[in-house]
Amino acid sequence: MKLLVVTTREDRSRDLITEASRRKGIETIQMYYEDMDPLRISVDDFKGYDFCITRDPYNTGKDFSFIMKRITSFFINKQLLDYKVYNENPRYEDKLFQHEIFGDIMKMPGFRHFSDPDDVSVDSFPVVAKKRISSRGRGIFIIRDIDEMKRFVNSVKVDEYFFEDHIKIKNDIRVLIIGGEIVGSVERKIRYHTIFFII
Repeated sequence: MKLLVVTTREDRSRDLITEASRRKGIETIQMYYEDMDPLRISVDDFKGYDFCITRDPYNTGKDFSFIMKRITSFFINKQLLDYKVYNENPRYEDKLFQHEIFGDIMKMPGFRHFSDPDDVSVDSFPVVAKKRISSRGRGIFIIRDIDEMKRFVNSVKVDEYFFEDHIKIKNDIRVLIIGGEIVGSVERKIRYHTIFFII
């Protein structure tokens, strides 16, 4: 059996996945989004692999989702990632979409989204600005007052962010649930950035 792991060089889990699969006797090869030309990859490039794991296409700050989707389509009948689920929820990495999905299921901080800088209306500070597609704490900022907010919305594409109520927390714990059962958890570092522009 031959497994392909498609990921980025910044993926901290890629070597752990490869090591675990090799211990199971599975030949495992890594390929990197950064090395691929999205217009030149074809199904022929991926012949000989029995399964494919496509990892987070956003964790470098660049968007490799087009490449991920193309590669995933080559493995429709023999993959670990469920292609049907991905096609039904192509925005699964979008944090705004996650808020919409889980907002009725669990308690989440209040949030607002705006398409135009002139429409931004936030009257309680501090507030957290989160980039909709991001990972590892990138693109998360604390905005402390109205002046910072004005500078922020005029420095970014505001529709790529949403604004979340700021809540003081002691811990950030990611819980993994499969089929309604908790299968693991990990405590993560709490990471925020202050506003990134110079006054």
